[in-house]
Amino acid sequence: TRKPGQVARGQPRKLAAPKPQQVSQGAGAGGHTIMLLQETKNLATRTWSEHPTLRQALDYFVSSYERQLKALNPQARELSYTVEDLHVYIDSMADLSALIFAPATKHYMPRNKTYLKQQLLLQLQSAAR
Repeated sequence: TRKPGQVARGQPRKLAAPKPQQVSQGAGAGGHTIMLLQETKNLATRTWSEHPTLRQALDYFVSSYERQLKALNPQARELSYTVEDLHVYIDSMADLSALIFAPATKHYMPRNKTYLKQQLLLQLQSAAR
């Protein structure tokens, strides 16, 4: 006999459906965030990182991009890039997604590349002000 919520071995677990939220919550919205990244189709390139907020996850992502640019251009004193460059980089990845904790529903909300690009743009625009 199983207790409520207990899943029998080998059976898929039913997850609560996330409630819809507005995309334009702002880059600082959301709680604990788990970023899932796969650079190429090679499964060995899968990685993840966790952050207290979406804002910090996006900061980490941009910092990683900047480190990669510096590694590719070691002689350059100064590097510059545009939001479009970041979007191209994101689109070149086999996968980039995030699980963002929504305290109101106590669920992790899955977010795809499109959402992350929108939030990255909002965050960079906010920082430019």
